[in-house]
Amino acid sequence: MTSATTSGAPGFRPRSVLASPAPGGRWATVKKALAVPVGLLATAAFVGVAALMIAFLVREDALARDLRADGVATTGVVTAVTVTGGRGGLNYRLDVTYLDGLTTVDGSGCPCSLVGDQVTVVHDPHDPERAMTAGRLAGWTRWWFLPAVLLLVLPSGLVVVGWASLGGQVVAQRYRVARYGDPRVHAAERARRAGEYVAFVNEHQRRPEPTSGDVVEAGLASWWVAVQEDAPDCRETRLVADILALTRL
Repeated sequence: MTSATTSGAPGFRPRSVLASPAPGGRWATVKKALAVPVGLLATAAFVGVAALMIAFLVREDALARDLRADGVATTGVVTAVTVTGGRGGLNYRLDVTYLDGLTTVDGSGCPCSLVGDQVTVVHDPHDPERAMTAGRLAGWTRWWFLPAVLLLVLPSGLVVVGWASLGGQVVAQRYRVARYGDPRVHAAERARRAGEYVAFVNEHQRRPEPTSGDVVEAGLASWWVAVQEDAPDCRETRLVADILALTRL
């Protein structure tokens, strides 16, 4: 009978061959534990900022529609001009005072007014604080408003759907674990039984027999039959099959 240790391969050490890889350490455990909470916080922050920006754009669009329908024009005075630089060039922000000290902001970027210049302001006759400069009102168009809202809504929706999908997967995984057991526990059990099976083959130079009368040997024989049916492609099944083929048992 052929020995389980051949000249072309070292002796089989089932415990070392089948052992699970060492964990990445405490830091890897901490990162894994924090991955979902940190991801949820980042997602909540992103969605919150996007929601605020969408609310601002929707409010400004509603204001523009109301002013175009029922707005009253009055004269305002530029009280401050703020210039900021960016990759796209210079941005101009005008603070305009109108009526009895009310102020509105024109961030349309037009550099055509200086401090002290008079500009036209359109305000809501029922709520004078709701106002826009005539230049900003004329430049407000849905050709950029709607795409801007879509650019905020779509990524936010995708992120929320992604987390919902992940949550569904987690719930499904927990259901499978509750009903069928933890796959990691099953894998560890297969590795242990495979190690015992290979150790038996190395020691006795034969396969375990289900009718031998020995409880341990019969259990190993039953395990080998069951694992070939339940998990024929798992690592432990392939390893034991390779060892049996190599030893011609």
